[in-house]
Amino acid sequence: MKTVVVLYDGMADRPVQALDGRTPLQAARCSVATSLAVSGRGGVFAPLRKENDNRPETRLALAWGQDKETARALARGPLEALGAGLDIPDGATVYRADFVTLDDDTLHAPEVARLSREETETLAAVAQSCWDRDAVRIEVVGPGRALVVANGFAADNGLAAPPAIMQGEPLPERAGKKNKESFSLKFLYRSYEALSGHPINQVRVDLGENPAHALWLWGGGAMPAFARRRDDSAVLTNSLMARGLALWLGMKPLELSDLWREDGKRKSGFKLPELVQVLRERDQLMVYVEARNAIGRYGKAEDKVWALETLDHYLLGPLMTLLEANKPYRILLGSDGMVRTATERPLAEPVPFVLNGADVEPDAVAHWDEEACEHGALGARKWADIERLMLE
Repeated sequence: MKTVVVLYDGMADRPVQALDGRTPLQAARCSVATSLAVSGRGGVFAPLRKENDNRPETRLALAWGQDKETARALARGPLEALGAGLDIPDGATVYRADFVTLDDDTLHAPEVARLSREETETLAAVAQSCWDRDAVRIEVVGPGRALVVANGFAADNGLAAPPAIMQGEPLPERAGKKNKESFSLKFLYRSYEALSGHPINQVRVDLGENPAHALWLWGGGAMPAFARRRDDSAVLTNSLMARGLALWLGMKPLELSDLWREDGKRKSGFKLPELVQVLRERDQLMVYVEARNAIGRYGKAEDKVWALETLDHYLLGPLMTLLEANKPYRILLGSDGMVRTATERPLAEPVPFVLNGADVEPDAVAHWDEEACEHGALGARKWADIERLMLE
């Protein structure tokens, strides 16, 4: 039997005033997801209460069959480095690095809008000139973001949180007085000194845009040595982190197309011949869709609704057509966590899922959303229960 687990990054939400008191899941018109709910069963994944557990990499590792100790030890930096194919020296610490805007030792803007890949590479090269490349290596992986490989420095976990969580915080106090001399904080201010007067940023200021004058390190760590292998599975994703996790676990990574483009050139989220071949060879497919912005953020409530409807049409619909030709199957559709649109911060609350397919008797859940699935027949489950749900 083919089993498919589809998780959307940060799609669960609280009711939003702009949507007349509904959540984006309740407001979105997703015919395929609704059909799965009507003819399947609903439930919720219970939140992970420890602060360090409330991360996509931890939840994904649990959902993909890893034990808690292994899942909690993962860090985003080294996973993204694996996904990008970077060489990581033994003992090095790898960080995710985002270009940000500072203002008087306060994080003013956690992301720099309309920063091109070319501009990112130019600014990264200037920041690199401040460090011996054998000790600190900056690798650009996309517009406004990079990875930093640090060798020979005392390991820290970066500035503790993604920049979106730290917006408006006074940096030294938030980092802690004892960490003022940490590598991550030194790196932040050294990049600020090198970049704040750069011509690219001077032009941005003249145009009324936020300058990209510092690199914020987060998600730092080293890759653990052990993992339960999943050579029988494939992963379809647009996430560098999820791709790296797949490679580490022995899963076959497949590329999910850019479904967020708004130029009218969107296509199906996958290459049909490639996915057909994968389903012939492997029984398990994991699909993970990363949000448009870091840590499950989409922008306004209307943007999250648009993202849900886009995924329903360009990803879930074609995927269900393919699965109908490969019976028997089971599919689980869920959100990997809850991000509140009003604050753009993750919340440790239950997130809804629906299960459909072979031998799944329908319950009274008629829609995939937070309120409906809370009353589903599958009740509250742990992330580690996914394998059992797919096979029981």
